[in-house]
Amino acid sequence: HSLLFISAAGLFFAIINLFMIKNLFPEKLNEKKRLDAQNDEKPKKFLFSGFVVSIFIFTSLYYFSYYFTDNAFYERLGSQYANTKELAAFIGNFLSVLAISALGFKLFFTSILMKKVGVKGASITTPVIVSLGGLSVLGLYYFNSPLSYVFWAMVLTKLLERLFTESIYRPVFYTYFQALDEKKRTRIQNFTESVVGRIAGGIAGIALLILNKSLNFTAVELCIALVIISGLWVLTGLITSKKYEKSIAKALEKKGIAQKKIEIKTHEEVEYLIEKIQEEKEEISDFCKELLKKLEPELMQAHAQIFIGHENPSIRSLAYHWYEKIGTKNDFHILYELLNKEKNSKALSVLLK
Repeated sequence: HSLLFISAAGLFFAIINLFMIKNLFPEKLNEKKRLDAQNDEKPKKFLFSGFVVSIFIFTSLYYFSYYFTDNAFYERLGSQYANTKELAAFIGNFLSVLAISALGFKLFFTSILMKKVGVKGASITTPVIVSLGGLSVLGLYYFNSPLSYVFWAMVLTKLLERLFTESIYRPVFYTYFQALDEKKRTRIQNFTESVVGRIAGGIAGIALLILNKSLNFTAVELCIALVIISGLWVLTGLITSKKYEKSIAKALEKKGIAQKKIEIKTHEEVEYLIEKIQEEKEEISDFCKELLKKLEPELMQAHAQIFIGHENPSIRSLAYHWYEKIGTKNDFHILYELLNKEKNSKALSVLLK
């Protein structure tokens, strides 16, 4: 009860602080209103476009998944540990393992997975993992396995949910906003995090209150709901990633690099994309690299030797990637000689493959 009073006092002073900021810096608010007035597009129009709505649903299902997993996890904990000291000790150990695992996960796994599966694969990775965790709990329970097995399956599900959320879901979540217009990006992102997320969390909380208090749901029943939520999350991830690709293509078209104009069938088109990698912003450069990685073998063969000695490490990396796809044993000595010459760490990692 004392902690609740402290929390309430903290919120009270935070509200006072907000009023003070508003009164001390009114010009900042006026500047925001001026910038908003310059934007001809009405908020409703871009807040409720197809891609943005997909992001809203994708985010909402994450919150539902998080709260249902968390609730099932703590229900199992309460059943496993009746002693409060043992319960507190387990939670402390769990959080320690989670922190260490998350650090290693981000350092050694996140970037590799993101490169392998791309935005589409990463969009469904976390919900698939959560769904598999929920299914493992259900499978162990309904096949009459010892309750300790069910408990550890739930613990593992919670651990993996946290690991993949922080390492995979969040990078994908923020990547989606990069496909939006710069003038709207921050506004939509803030709206998603501060409004959509909070509403979804509130609805999930009400749903859990009804399920737990009125229907007496246990962790097992919650896992059934969790599997359904995760399935919807997977479907939404696929839809959102597809809309993301279309939004990126639309953004590129505005900058004069329409995807429909680049079919990657001629040497001139390859050289055009190579130029854009060196000239344009990061998102366009990355898109051009992805296009060049999918060249026909004949074009790869023709350009690999040309660009293998390019001064730009990103373009050298592309050439190394092409050799990985179409190279033969006769090309091995060429790549081997480059090992001592390549100084760029990213290009060297591609070469070592």
